[in-house]
Amino acid sequence: MKRRLNSALTLLLLLIANHGIAQNLRSDIPYVESGHDRQVLDIYSPESAGGKNLPVMFWIHGGGGRLGIKPMSD
Repeated sequence: MKRRLNSALTLLLLLIANHGIAQNLRSDIPYVESGHDRQVLDIYSPESAGGKNLPVMFWIHGGGGRLGIKPMSD
């Protein structure tokens, strides 16, 4: 039990430490031509990709957006 707790805390600390990695943010990019103001997305990318092809991850917020506000990233 104690080992699992220590492992979980270590993993949590590593995830928090990685949150501070420098990144570029391009915000409110429309994905529908002549669409609604809410049909926008944000793109986060590393500051220096070094000319490498990097993997892409899409995160689609699955609910609770009744007010039309994007989820907070911080």
